[in-house]
Amino acid sequence: MNLVASLTLVVGITTATIAVPMFAGGVSSEDKEPMKAQLTIYVAPPLLEQGGTVIVVADEIPLNDWEAIADGTNPALADTQNEKRKELNPGDQLFGVVASTKVSIIEFVYPEGGTYGFNLVPVQDADRTSPQLRTDRILQGEGGGGPGREWNEVSTVHVFGSVVSERDSRVVRASSSMIMRAEPEKSVYQGAVLYSPTDELVENVLIRPKE
Repeated sequence: MNLVASLTLVVGITTATIAVPMFAGGVSSEDKEPMKAQLTIYVAPPLLEQGGTVIVVADEIPLNDWEAIADGTNPALADTQNEKRKELNPGDQLFGVVASTKVSIIEFVYPEGGTYGFNLVPVQDADRTSPQLRTDRILQGEGGGGPGREWNEVSTVHVFGSVVSERDSRVVRASSSMIMRAEPEKSVYQGAVLYSPTDELVENVLIRPKE
């Protein structure tokens, strides 16, 4: 199934099922309403069922670059039930990605002097009952990304599931630079890039804590 193409049919109203529905950051101005980037992360299997780690990196960009963001793949625009739409003002942007791997790393942009937020919602399967999505932002800070990349604003979100523990997510965050050095598969969305490392890649580079 093409998850991006089918979102208009399978995404339901799910805000109430998310333990931590929205995360925010950036800077604000007292003079005027700052522009905002809102990212919706659509969580699909196996990440949705087995659990995993979503690392979200917010990158501030100059206003000229913000205003010149090109159209591209953006499942949030096809999601007519996205509740974040009503919170946006002129000049704001609504982005969306579909994350399915047990480790999913997302870099997205927000405007200079502006703010950003992101939320996670489950992709609903029309043929069966999807598991409830529960998340917890377990770490926030800077660092990682590997050579030539500077992650200044990073949130690590643990997705609860049948396989992956919170401890696993902490180990993944500690290993994130090595994961990025291994050049995981990259998907380009409007305003965002999703990195989807395979389970094998992650297993090979994990920094394991001493027992």
